[in-house]
Amino acid sequence: MILESTIALVFITSGAFAQTETRHHTSQAASASVAPQSTVETKPTSWDREPSSFFGIRFGLPLSNSIGECPKRPLPFTKLTVYVDTSNYEGPPCFENNPSSIDIKGVKDFFDIGTDEVNHNVEGIHATTSASSNDEIVSSLIQRFGPPQSEKTKVVQSKAGAQYVDHIYMWSGTDVWLQYETVGISVDEGFLSVTTSAYRDYNEARAKKATNGLATSY
Repeated sequence: MILESTIALVFITSGAFAQTETRHHTSQAASASVAPQSTVETKPTSWDREPSSFFGIRFGLPLSNSIGECPKRPLPFTKLTVYVDTSNYEGPPCFENNPSSIDIKGVKDFFDIGTDEVNHNVEGIHATTSASSNDEIVSSLIQRFGPPQSEKTKVVQSKAGAQYVDHIYMWSGTDVWLQYETVGISVDEGFLSVTTSAYRDYNEARAKKATNGLATSY
């Protein structure tokens, strides 16, 4: 059985890319309307720094194989336990298994981070960051993974009518694809996605099944 789940992650300390090992993203659309205009794309080249993990989370394995659960403390006068306050957590990455999400503590610069799973294994990671950090994030990605295989731009428009240029950087290997957009869900956020071929194949199969179901429903 194939299982997909989205796990919310929150990262808080330094060294986000130091956690990454060397081994197409379904991009989350910006809430602003998109009007593609000036598009510039470089010629793809091979990617010799393809990672097998990101943020210390290995692809192709359950999340718990990469990071442990965050510390807990007893809840007074009960037999229950609760997670300790991790608002200023500076330890190694860990996860909180909450009722509606799994929250990760221990990495800096990103928020609203999630993992995509196939057969209970992590096969994708996506993350949001502040647009004010775009230059720093792109510089860190290039330093860690080398120049992107392709770059392009598109013009996005906010609900108020203001226009912004979304710069899209793409790294593509034999298995892993990494993409960073300087405009994500909103114009003041950047968006990062890392996916494996297993997740892209699963996502494509799911999309085809949905299309076929729609076609036969009339």
